[in-house]
Amino acid sequence: MARMVALALLLFCPSLATAGQTAGASERAHKAAQRQVIVFQAAVSSRTTYSGLHVEVVRLGEDTDVELTDDGSQPGDLAWDGVYTGQMVGDYSRYVNARLVGTKDDGTQDVLFAGMVRTDDRRLDTVGWQVMMTPRGWEALRVPVSYPGKALIVVSGLPLLVAYGWGALLLFYVFLLTKLRGTQP
Repeated sequence: MARMVALALLLFCPSLATAGQTAGASERAHKAAQRQVIVFQAAVSSRTTYSGLHVEVVRLGEDTDVELTDDGSQPGDLAWDGVYTGQMVGDYSRYVNARLVGTKDDGTQDVLFAGMVRTDDRRLDTVGWQVMMTPRGWEALRVPVSYPGKALIVVSGLPLLVAYGWGALLLFYVFLLTKLRGTQP
């Protein structure tokens, strides 16, 4: 009986018979649209002795190793500018656990950064580090976007400078208002 109903549906309403196939295709397209690209960038000083960088990522319980290169092979990367870039594609995850590891010329490895990284954008997110010398040795500090050289130090302090500038402007404006009105309340 069920076969006869299915055959009748196929003969008289072919659009209903292909609805299941269309739903499967739209589900696959929806899952493909939910893929998230995470771009990892690390700006490295030319004074370091690191010959390579890679990121060990734990994303949704899966371990992945992302090799960072500075040869221009990644989309949007300039060759030999001091910014090592790599990317991974996978299902959306708001947080990933990342360890930035630097390999020295003699083969020894240093963990430059280890911690949870928040990835807010569902489609494309950039995770950036600035590798610099600290009193504890070479470390990677999290930054919004990696720039070559020391330009990043100025860029990361820019919001604070702008806030102080606006605050000073506001105080100067209040000072002028009090001077123009006099000292009377």
